Amino acid sequence: MYKHQQEIITKNPKRYLLALGTGTGKTRIALHLASQNGTRALVICPKTQKEDKTWERECIKMHINPSLLTVISRETFRRDWQSIPQHDTLILDEAHTLMGVMPIFRQRKKVLIPKRSQICEAITDWNALHKPQNVYIATATPERTPMLIWSYSTLLGANWDFEAFRTAFYTKLPMPGREVWTPKKDFATKERLGKAIRGLGSAIRLEDCFDVPEQTFKTEYLPMTPAIKKEIQDIKLDYPDPIVHFVKAHQIENGKEKHERILDYAAEFPKLLIFAKYTEQIEKIAEILSKNKYKVMTLTGKTKDRRAFFEEANNIAECIIIAQSSISAGYELPDFPCVLFASLSWSWVDHTQALGRVQRANALKKNLYVYLVTKGGIDERAYKTILQKTDFSESKYE
Repeated sequence: MYKHQQEIITKNPKRYLLALGTGTGKTRIALHLASQNGTRALVICPKTQKEDKTWERECIKMHINPSLLTVISRETFRRDWQSIPQHDTLILDEAHTLMGVMPIFRQRKKVLIPKRSQICEAITDWNALHKPQNVYIATATPERTPMLIWSYSTLLGANWDFEAFRTAFYTKLPMPGREVWTPKKDFATKERLGKAIRGLGSAIRLEDCFDVPEQTFKTEYLPMTPAIKKEIQDIKLDYPDPIVHFVKAHQIENGKEKHERILDYAAEFPKLLIFAKYTEQIEKIAEILSKNKYKVMTLTGKTKDRRAFFEEANNIAECIIIAQSSISAGYELPDFPCVLFASLSWSWVDHTQALGRVQRANALKKNLYVYLVTKGGIDERAYKTILQKTDFSESKYE
C-alpha cells in the first residue's frame, strides 16, 4: 500500500467517500476496507468493468477470496435490486454514474422526494432496506454536479437537508411555469463544495500523493478550409434537422487534415493512444493507419473480451489503440507515452478519465497529451467547453 492508501485503511472508516484521482488505487483501498470490515461485499460498477472482472482480478492480486464479492453491473442492479440479498459492505464504483439527483422534487406515494435517476433510487432503496454496515463510494470525478455530493451524503449517513443544500449550491432561474436550478460557479461556492466533499471522505489527486513528472499538453489548431465549409453547407439540404446536421458537420470537421497529423504522431510514437468520438471516424483512422503498416487495435462498444485486448496491448512493443471517447474508464495503459484526442466526447468526465489511462501510481512517467482541434467550428467550441470542466451541449450550440 502507498502512504495515502494506508492512511485511509488505518483510519478504518465504516462509510467513506473515496474521491481519489485516476490511478491512485481506489479499488485496492475499497477491497482492503471491505475485507477487514465484513465478509460479504456487493460491488455495483459499470457493465464493462463487470465483464472485465476488474474487481475479481484485483482480489487475486491482494490474496482476497473473490467469492466474498458479488459484482453486479448498474443495469442489472437497477432491474433486479429487490431480489439482491443483504451484504455487509456496499461499494459503488464510478459512483458519478450511479447517484444522479436533480435539484427538484417529484411525488412518490403522495410524498415529495428529490428526483433521482432510476439506478440512484434503486441503490437508495436497497441501502435503506438492508442497512449495510460499511459503504464505500469511489469516483475520480465526484463534483460533476453539486447534487451528486448530496446524493453521496445520503448513503454515508450525513443527513444533509436537501433544500438547504440546494439553496447553498444552486441558483433558481426565473422560468415561468418551470422550476429550473443552475449550479453556482463562484469561487467561494466551489471552495465550500470542496469542503463538503472532504467532510465525507478523502479528495486526493495523483499529484498530491507522488512526485508526478511534468506533463505536456499541446493543442494543434487545424484550419477550417474552404472545402470543409463548402461540404458542411452542401449537406444542409440532405440533413435539415439541426441536431443531425450538427453531428454530420462535426464529422466533416474531423477529416483529412487531422489524418495527416495522426500519421505524423504514429511515426514518432511506437505506442500511441487515440481517442475519437464517432465510430465512422475511428474506422477511417484505423483504415489509414493500417494501410501504412501500423498495428491498430480499436476499442469501441463492439470490442469483445476487453481483458485479452488490454493484455495484448500492454505486452507488445508497438501498437496504436483508437478508443471511443466515451470508453475512457476502468483500464490502464502505462506504457503509452502519448494520448492524442482526435475528437472529444461531450463529457468532461470522459475527458478526465481519458487522461488517467496512461498515468498510474505504479508507473509514473512523462506523457504528451495532444488535442487536434479544427479552428472556428464545433470542434473548437467543444474543446473549450470541456476544458472548463463543463459538459458540451449540441442543442445549446445549435
